[in-house]
Amino acid sequence: MRYLVKLRFKRGVHIGSDMATPGSESIATMIHSDTIFSAIINQWVRLPNKGSNGENISSIEKLIEGFKNSLPPFLLSSAFLFKEEDYYLPAPIGTSQLFFKTLKDVSFLELDDFLYLANGDYEKLQDKIFDNPEESTLTSFTNPRVTLDRITNTSTPYSSGGITFKQGGLYFIVDFSDDTFLFPFFASLELLSYAGFGGDRSVGYGAFTFEKEPIDTHLRWSPIFQKKEGPVSYCSLSLCLPHKIEENKALSYKMVPRKGWIYSSSIPIQLKRRECTMFSEGSLFSELIKGQIVDVSPEEFKEKEFHPVYRYGLGMMVAIANKD
Repeated sequence: MRYLVKLRFKRGVHIGSDMATPGSESIATMIHSDTIFSAIINQWVRLPNKGSNGENISSIEKLIEGFKNSLPPFLLSSAFLFKEEDYYLPAPIGTSQLFFKTLKDVSFLELDDFLYLANGDYEKLQDKIFDNPEESTLTSFTNPRVTLDRITNTSTPYSSGGITFKQGGLYFIVDFSDDTFLFPFFASLELLSYAGFGGDRSVGYGAFTFEKEPIDTHLRWSPIFQKKEGPVSYCSLSLCLPHKIEENKALSYKMVPRKGWIYSSSIPIQLKRRECTMFSEGSLFSELIKGQIVDVSPEEFKEKEFHPVYRYGLGMMVAIANKD
């Protein structure tokens, strides 16, 4: 069962960009699927062994093992912009004339335009002027801050920024293969809504409310996941880390470095994860790609026998008609 989950941020959100450079402030306008997964897992560990109706809740160890199987418990897309009933998806990174001429500088397509492309209705896109959804859906902000050296008491000014939303927020899709995971997933999301996403959570950024809606029979959303006749490619709505035997299925793509600090409520030290490089949202593949989760624990975690740290790299794929 698939659900559309809409996040409305109470104050704003600070999501660091993959391409940020030292000394500069760079803010992302989406939340990658691996970040959503990590945030959910950090709340999952706080759940009791049984739900309110007595149902068993899988341990983290059992949950992670499930993602190593052929049918994982659930799949996640990344979180993209929405405003009212306009939903934006990553524009596929194609190589046909349509992509070179019409979609060359387009990063996101509204749901209806994405469906035209997925169904091969190229003529409906040929002369269209595409708006940048970031201009109409969000506002960026910067706040001055100061940090104090604990030894010298020297103050160092810096700035911290983020984004707020105009009548919208971010949404993602979750696809459950087993309905027994519905309760713990959304219970974890409820806890996460108070803990928040991203940086500066201590001053209220990242907290949100959410709405969920089943979309398997939704008039606008269900066609995206339907099988198509004829030759197709597969577009990823998530970050994806293919298995070695899947890598040669990539057709056109961008690569995204994924690194960052480990956040764990049970570990007393903070270290960086091992870096890995993943295929971006919008990457195209010749076949359905499962992807994988990988252990990115630093060596010190292993030496001290701390819990493993995983990076989520399973692909949520949708078919795109190959017209030429």
